[in-house]
Amino acid sequence: MEKSLRDRIRGHEFTPPIEFPISPAKPRLGLKHSSEEALMYAEELKDYEIRILQYKEKKKAFYSVERKLHELFKEECLKECGIADHPNADKAWSIAYQRGHSEGFEAVLYELEELSPLMEIPTIRQPEPFNMDEWKPVGTNEGGK
Repeated sequence: MEKSLRDRIRGHEFTPPIEFPISPAKPRLGLKHSSEEALMYAEELKDYEIRILQYKEKKKAFYSVERKLHELFKEECLKECGIADHPNADKAWSIAYQRGHSEGFEAVLYELEELSPLMEIPTIRQPEPFNMDEWKPVGTNEGGK
């Protein structure tokens, strides 16, 4: 039996499997320092620069995984609500995500489920733009120029 979308959310299927990296602390040099402390600070600063580059790479990897999982979550939610092919699906998703993301993925799904019945209402066809060059006053054969 296939898991429901809510069970998949609760099972953390859409949460990155890696932890967000912790930024390394930048070393500090006090105002009153010895030359020995300055040399030690210079070494710590070199080490820090290496660690900050590693941190940035790990952060980039985290966001890449997170972005893919969020895109998958969006696709699954739109399918679940039956609006994946609707022309306003992205707008509905945006509203649902804005309303619910601070409370978690289940809240986003709930908001989208609340909005999806509105998607069933047929859209009103917009009238063609009015062209003054083709306009003719009532009861005449002349153009309205």
